[in-house]
Amino acid sequence: MESINYKKIFTQKVQHQEFIHKLDEFMEHHNDEVEDQDEQIMGILKYLTEWLVNHILYVDGQIPKG
Repeated sequence: MESINYKKIFTQKVQHQEFIHKLDEFMEHHNDEVEDQDEQIMGILKYLTEWLVNHILYVDGQIPKG
């Protein structure tokens, strides 16, 4: 993105940082004593799937080919 001077690179970086922050939150809560870890894990998987599919298809899909 930097090599092609992508104008929305800052937005991309912010979205990636938010993604990392959310994963950190999941990890912190996963380390807590939780009654239903299966539900927690399914929540993480749902978030990952939705975020990655949406980000790759719609956000990364807007990046011009360099």
